[in-house]
Amino acid sequence: KAGADLLDISHTFETRAAAAAAIEAAVLRGDIPEARIDEALGRIAAAKAALALPPPSWDEASRLIASPESVALSEAVYLDSLSLIKAGEGLPPSVGSLYVDIVPQGSSQAENPSILGGLVAAALDSLSPGRFRSLSVPVDPDEASIARVLAEADGRDVVVGLNDAFAHPAQIELLTALARRQKSAGRRIGIVSMRSPYDASLVPESLSASAFLCAYEYTRASARCVARYLAGAVSASGYCPVSIPPAVHN
Repeated sequence: KAGADLLDISHTFETRAAAAAAIEAAVLRGDIPEARIDEALGRIAAAKAALALPPPSWDEASRLIASPESVALSEAVYLDSLSLIKAGEGLPPSVGSLYVDIVPQGSSQAENPSILGGLVAAALDSLSPGRFRSLSVPVDPDEASIARVLAEADGRDVVVGLNDAFAHPAQIELLTALARRQKSAGRRIGIVSMRSPYDASLVPESLSASAFLCAYEYTRASARCVARYLAGAVSASGYCPVSIPPAVHN
């Protein structure tokens, strides 16, 4: 109804299947004329016909995407997107710092859940063994998880990898608890958002001096890039494409 010919639903299989079923049901009810579907297919076919090369098959496309050249290009794009939204203390971290890897869970994530689980922690262990300590906690850290983080942070600088904190406010409770502990101990905190740059507006006022980096996505490739940045091997040269509203201090 909005005039789009092609829907790109980058989410779980169940969500994609439900979207296709909803479109089919709308056609059967008469909400969307079948002629509108035919019109869209015609324009898509014309666009494909205008390509310099025919679209590859699924198997060929899968092979191309997994090729070393494509992987290298993908990692270069991830590196170029790393954005230092706010310069400050804590990034890059000192040797021996603790990285708190907040791990997304559940079907609300667009990434394949089978590949998730401490990706930044694993990348740090692989690229810089022994240089940092890492700890993975769930996307909604409870009191026990927060207590574990505080115990591990004792005597260390800390970097916290947020993951969609707007939808998971317990992450800000973790940051606030860390801020109290670290300030009294004279230690620094750096912050990385592995999804939304808007998480910067939720940072507690007590961490206003902390640096804030955004990687925009929680995947193996982005995790490797963040790990390289934390180790000082690369810089953050990306530009955040949105304006961040003023911090909301709770």
